[in-house]
Amino acid sequence: MLLFADSTVLLKTIVHSYSLRQVKLYECTIGIFNQRDNGLHFQTAAVQIYNYPETGRDGSAVANQKRQRLNPEDRRRLMLQGARASLAKYGAQGTGVREICKDLGVSPGLLTHYFDGKDSLFLAAYHDMAQQYLSEVRAITGGTRLSAEERLKQLFQLYFSDEWSNGGVIGTYTGFWSLSQTNPELKSAFEETFQEQRSAFELLIKSLIEERGITVDSETFATFLLVFLEGVWFESCLNPKAVDKARIQAFCWDWLECYLAAKSTAPA
Repeated sequence: MLLFADSTVLLKTIVHSYSLRQVKLYECTIGIFNQRDNGLHFQTAAVQIYNYPETGRDGSAVANQKRQRLNPEDRRRLMLQGARASLAKYGAQGTGVREICKDLGVSPGLLTHYFDGKDSLFLAAYHDMAQQYLSEVRAITGGTRLSAEERLKQLFQLYFSDEWSNGGVIGTYTGFWSLSQTNPELKSAFEETFQEQRSAFELLIKSLIEERGITVDSETFATFLLVFLEGVWFESCLNPKAVDKARIQAFCWDWLECYLAAKSTAPA
C-alpha cells in the first residue's frame, strides 16, 4: 500500500501506472472519492500497486517484454511521500529506511540510489512538505483579487481545514520536529520555514492595517499571529473533538478584531 500526500502525484502515478497495467483502476477511483469525502486524511489517497505484466490488446501477457518502470523523478517523489507517511504511521523513533522501503515495496538499495541516507531523505521530505505548505499560504497572502480581510479569513479556513488539521499531519510534523533535534540541517530548515511563513503573513498584515487605517508594527503583529495560529492549530489536531473547527475560526477572528479595535483607538 502506497500513501500519497499530494493528490497531483497520485493522479500522475495512476495515469502512468494504469497505462502499464500496474494498477487496478477501480481501487484508484475509490481512493480519490474517499479523499473528497474526508474518509482518508492528510490529503492522502491509497492505491494498491500490483506487478501486473504488460498485456496486449486482447488482455494476454506480452511474452518476453520487459515491464516499464516509473521515471526517476516519480520514484524520488514517491520516496519523499513514503517518508512522510511512515513518520505519521510509526513516529520518528520507529521510522527508518527499512520501514519506508517495506511500505513502498522497494529495496533499501533503491532508496540509497536517490538519497545519501536516512537524514538526507528526511531533509528532502521536509523541504517538500514545507514548500507545499508555503505555496498554499502564499497563494492566499499574496493575492490581490480579495480584500486583506477576506484573505485573512481564507487563511484561517486553510489552517483548520480537514486536510491540514488531522492526526496524520500532526504526526508527520512532530516526527520531523523530533528528528530536527539531532539533525542540524533539518533544524535550520524549520527555522527557514518559520521566517518564510512570517514574511508571507507580514505581507497580508500590511494590507490589512492599510485597509483599517491603523498604526501597528507589521512584523510584530505577523509574528504573534503566526505563533497564535500555530498554537491553536496544534491543539485542534491533538484534540479534534474538543472544539468545533467552525468555532475555532470564529474565536480566532474575534481575537483579531479585538486586537485591531484596541490599536485603532489607542493614542498615537
